[in-house]
Amino acid sequence: MKRKFNKVISFTLVLCFAFSIGITTGAAKTNEIKGHWAEETLNEWIKLDLLRGDSNGKYNPNDDITRAEFMTLVNRMMNYTEKSKDIKKYIDVSPEKWYYDDCAKALAAG
Repeated sequence: MKRKFNKVISFTLVLCFAFSIGITTGAAKTNEIKGHWAEETLNEWIKLDLLRGDSNGKYNPNDDITRAEFMTLVNRMMNYTEKSKDIKKYIDVSPEKWYYDDCAKALAAG
């Protein structure tokens, strides 16, 4: 019971951070976050390797976060690595997409 409560609290905190900042994942440059209201937090998350920017090397701190980006961020924050084979049941998650493994991890984590 306590473990489930801790997961819920941790997940809620991650959710609050992610939606308040609006970020993406991948490999990136930091000049676009300079002067941003969440610059300090973004830089800390970059140092912790939680944020990596998108495929174009941008963080896009003012964009909305996608479900895939959010799952990736939660997986990194919670250090989830186990993958569910049930991900194959989700026809809208293609194995060719960058987020496939992170969706499988999120599914395994519940």
